[in-house]
Amino acid sequence: MATFLYSEILRPLPGHSESAKPPANTHYWQLATGSHIAYWVYDPPAGVAVKPEPIVFLHGGPGLHVTANSHRFYSQFARDGFRVFLFDQAGSGFSDRLPVKEYSFKRAVADLEEIRKQIGAPRVILIGHSWGAVLAANYMASYPEHVAKVVFASPGPMWNLAEMHIYYERTAYSRTHAADEWNLRVEEALRLFELNPTAAEHFVSQSELSTWWQGKPDPSIEVCPGRETSLPTHVPNGGSNLYVNWAMRRDMLGTENDPHPHLRSNRTPAIILYGDCDFVDWSIPLDYRMTLPSARVFYFAYAGHTIEYTNSVEMVATIRSFLLDQKSELPAWDGPQDPRWSRHHAASN
Repeated sequence: MATFLYSEILRPLPGHSESAKPPANTHYWQLATGSHIAYWVYDPPAGVAVKPEPIVFLHGGPGLHVTANSHRFYSQFARDGFRVFLFDQAGSGFSDRLPVKEYSFKRAVADLEEIRKQIGAPRVILIGHSWGAVLAANYMASYPEHVAKVVFASPGPMWNLAEMHIYYERTAYSRTHAADEWNLRVEEALRLFELNPTAAEHFVSQSELSTWWQGKPDPSIEVCPGRETSLPTHVPNGGSNLYVNWAMRRDMLGTENDPHPHLRSNRTPAIILYGDCDFVDWSIPLDYRMTLPSARVFYFAYAGHTIEYTNSVEMVATIRSFLLDQKSELPAWDGPQDPRWSRHHAASN
């Protein structure tokens, strides 16, 4: 019994430790909330007029970080005259860790508002991927006057995160026949976190949990079957944080603070991007479109949860036409029917 207790619960978590250094162009904000945030800014080229409303990219997770791919993809909108900001959310990447008990949904929204103030823009354009789209929706519910436009890329559910269902069978991951590793030590930390976050952090530190969580889940969940070669190579980063993920799931449940009532009258221009092999159910982007009066859905065939891995050109063109108030070459998807069902049904007839 003692051997089992040590090997399964008390022994430090396995994982790959990497001592990544922030890129040379990393800057930091010290926010009024107390968060110390790593960020990057891409300015328009010389001779290009700077537009008054900057783009702020919100990465996925919760608890993940800005990737090298996100830098490459979103920085290109600077060529259109937009200042583009990317940042690691509190507790992840190259931003400072907080005491575990301080991670919360309200803190994430407050941090974003303080970032807007640091940038000095009355209004910003938000582009949120996955959890980043959730954060964007909840920020809009609290600060509608500060959002000029918003792009929800492969959004997660606006609320009740813990009830989200994931469908790996649509992705390349289902072809690998691999399963996410779980660990009794992690399971015990989660149980303890629900009762006493500080005690959980003493039991399993943020650093130990981050090391274990690197590379999970398998990145093949991001693309369609047969598209695994489009996945980018791993680049060392400041690490992910599973405690942040647990904190957001804990906070965003029930009906209190649900953003839906605040967003039903919000006419901020919005587009929702959804991929053919997204592991998120169609009901979620449909909920965004049905809630936000001015939102339109754009569907990307043969794309997964991270659309730009395989459909970069098409995605850039769709976002650019939206930002520049131009007509999109890709038609919007207007019906309530799942676009994947419609496409596959048509292909079978």
